[in-house]
Amino acid sequence: MMFNNQWDLSNIVDISNTNLAQSILKRRNIEDLNTYLYPKLSDLHDPFLLKDMDKAVERIMRAIEDKELILIYGDYDTDGITATAVIYRFLKNLDAEATYYIPKRSEGYGLITEVLENILNEDIGLIITVDCGIPSVKEVDFINEIGIDCIISDHHTVQEEIPDAYCIISPKVSKSYPFNELSGVGIALKIVQALSIKLNNPQEYAKYIDLAALGTIADQVPLIDENRTIAKIGMDSIPFTQNVGLKELISQSYPNGINKVNSSNLMFNIIPKINASGRMESPEYAIKLLISDDYEECRKLSEKLIQLNEERKILQKEITDSVLDKIESNESIKNDSVIVLYNEQWEIGILGIVASKIVDKYNRPCILLGGNEKYFGEERIIKGTGRSVEGFNLIEALIHCHSFLDKDVETCGGHYFAAGNELKESSVDKFRNIINQYAKDKGFTVSERKLLSPDYKVNISDINADNARILSCMEPYGSENELNLFYIEDMILANWRLIGKTKDHMTMSFKKDGRYMNCISFNSAKYSKLLLNGLSYDLVFKMSLNTVRDSNSFTKDVRYYVNCEIADMRIKDIPLAIMDDLVKYSKSDANIEREDIAKVYRLIRSNTLPFKIELETLPNIPHFLICLDILQELGIINYNNIGYKFIYINELNDRKRRNLTDSPTYMKTKKTNDNGRL
Repeated sequence: MMFNNQWDLSNIVDISNTNLAQSILKRRNIEDLNTYLYPKLSDLHDPFLLKDMDKAVERIMRAIEDKELILIYGDYDTDGITATAVIYRFLKNLDAEATYYIPKRSEGYGLITEVLENILNEDIGLIITVDCGIPSVKEVDFINEIGIDCIISDHHTVQEEIPDAYCIISPKVSKSYPFNELSGVGIALKIVQALSIKLNNPQEYAKYIDLAALGTIADQVPLIDENRTIAKIGMDSIPFTQNVGLKELISQSYPNGINKVNSSNLMFNIIPKINASGRMESPEYAIKLLISDDYEECRKLSEKLIQLNEERKILQKEITDSVLDKIESNESIKNDSVIVLYNEQWEIGILGIVASKIVDKYNRPCILLGGNEKYFGEERIIKGTGRSVEGFNLIEALIHCHSFLDKDVETCGGHYFAAGNELKESSVDKFRNIINQYAKDKGFTVSERKLLSPDYKVNISDINADNARILSCMEPYGSENELNLFYIEDMILANWRLIGKTKDHMTMSFKKDGRYMNCISFNSAKYSKLLLNGLSYDLVFKMSLNTVRDSNSFTKDVRYYVNCEIADMRIKDIPLAIMDDLVKYSKSDANIEREDIAKVYRLIRSNTLPFKIELETLPNIPHFLICLDILQELGIINYNNIGYKFIYINELNDRKRRNLTDSPTYMKTKKTNDNGRL
């Protein structure tokens, strides 16, 4: 959503023409600035403060000494895959008997009895779960019946009943631990840290902090306290990683090389490729990549992940279009506070990303359910994944809803903003009704507009590489350590162009006071009609520092440049209500009939040219402007747009008949009928 969001400027602070970085750091109220900017491994908390960590370490050490086979049971996302890799690599480095299993998405999330029945055998003496296990009461009972000890390490929300495991390593069940927001791989690192201390080699765990940073950033946990220490130190070490697989994936993702990695590089380039493994086929490709030391194998695996990610993008677009069609064709769904949709053909591995896009478009929680090969008796069990917004705790909502469902087969798990569940196919409508009633009872309301609250007002002189370089010291950015939103006024658009393989994104250049500001805007091509060179805009944007190696340079010199990513923009002095209409116009979001075009044509013909029209006096701005574009594309008229305030029609050429199908805009808004003649 762009151009017609709600902006709250009531708490904005004007830091223009000040020491920008100093002003921002001062207002962040950071208790220990040195630790924030330059964290050290010694800042990590004592792992033995976690409840039962001593018990877990003792049991793992006994398994190593007795040559018991240790099964690491993981999860198929980047957090779970990196957590599996950290513990597996550490144990193998100790010559432990270790193996791993990560279920496919089609098998389900977490411990699954049917999977356990197939993989458990008499050789396995100990199971360590990573990034899963907290909700798995029945499954742990099954493991206990077989006679295998199970250590659960998990960071997900604890539910009413917890499993009867050998022990549970989680800050959420450890009242004495000072930080309870670790990721799955963060907990895995703490286990490895504790084992390193026990083995009198207290720094050994640090070898794996690059993988821990990758999973921590991927899982979007709050990047504060211990998470920031892990993410900051690990992210800064990634360009120099000794992990052969990670090094090769980065090399193939950045062919010209990269000397510094930021959270954006990871979130939008590296992490999606690791996630694509489990989303599209099997997490086996990704886990093998991160545990292999064979260069040739890692080269092939990296190529495979990149290929799967490209396939993921195609499938993601198909499912997104299908979801949007369902919403737009059903007013009842469109008016729900929580969108719930099911289609057995939707690939469950893609639905999390699609749900995020739906949340972004409709500004409300969304749960999408897809097909599954799991059955309970004759009834199909389907899987869902959801994303939420501020003000609606998704996991709490799911726990409430599932209390009305069949607890034996209909389960849920997750966090505030992201969660998943399993339902009987026949329960979809019931679930939709329950969760929407829950939203109503909680007083949750949906705003048609996103609310943006820029932090700081700046001047164009503040936008420079020096300031961006200092801001980069606050990396990695993420939850609770967000990249600041800046606000700048009266920027004149100098030029713009569409970019990307499918031309979905835009670059724009603005000027003010003799200076230029170059910006990028993602997934914004649909708003391109609202860009007029010479027009004044107000911008809300994020500023960061990008580093690239110059492919045209023999020495591949490193170049630094300011990256300004537009979060939203407005045409200066245009009321919000009119902007709503202009957004509809830009998206060609209107059903145009031949008679609509004919009415506009007759209006023009009945007036003396040049004919001036004041935009805000029109009863239907989107229809009128789209009809003007169609007439202009057909060569019937020529008009000038004066800052979306006035329209001047200065030319009429109607001596010969035109075919409506020759207008791209008309073909976009409506299929032709009859002979399409005007």
